[in-house]
Amino acid sequence: MNKTIGLVALSSLFAINTAFAEDQKNTWKGSADVGFVISNGNTDTTSTNAKVSAVREVEKWRHHLEFSSSSKSDNDNTTAEKYFAEGKIDRKFKESYYVFALINYEKDRFSGYDHQAVLSAGAGRRAFENANMTLDAELGIGFRFNETDAGVTDEEPILRVAADFNWDISDTSDFRQTLSVEGGDETTITKSLTSLTAKINDNGLSMKASFEVKHTSEVPVGKKRTDTTTTLGLNYAF
Repeated sequence: MNKTIGLVALSSLFAINTAFAEDQKNTWKGSADVGFVISNGNTDTTSTNAKVSAVREVEKWRHHLEFSSSSKSDNDNTTAEKYFAEGKIDRKFKESYYVFALINYEKDRFSGYDHQAVLSAGAGRRAFENANMTLDAELGIGFRFNETDAGVTDEEPILRVAADFNWDISDTSDFRQTLSVEGGDETTITKSLTSLTAKINDNGLSMKASFEVKHTSEVPVGKKRTDTTTTLGLNYAF
């Protein structure tokens, strides 16, 4: 599959769907995070981060957008630098089923890769829902595009399996666990994110702690397979 064609196609899908929903009520909800990050693996350092995520949900469509960055410099030497962006569209059907299209892009200066990107589509289902818990499960196929720091490029088809569990523990605290596995012939990437949020006041401000693990089965020479990130900071819901 040609990389450019794939990216243009998915961009067009986002544009068409956004235009289709323009006349519907604006129901965007989101949050902004700032905090301190403790990284281990290919980067062993403490840095600062910023993250913005938003969800727009209407009767038949659900949009997800996310952007995050973290960096640190010591005496004009960069010791940590990472950027991540993701967009996802869900088309909902009856009985909790939906289909999705997803694209993400990651640039981690110390991972051995200049960048990594995923283009995926598939089906999902809200497997469980009650007054304070939801569990979504997804299965899809797609392509992963990599370029190493040495300029070596690689494209491979992948099978993507993912789950997203949300629990409103109380009126003031929330728990979330996400897990994704993207398996290809050459490389399998597994990501896990665990987070806990506790409200400070009624104006949308909360304390947030999260722990993220990324395991890559095959990495450039001299790099580690597992990276962990612990984040402590503030979250503002809007």
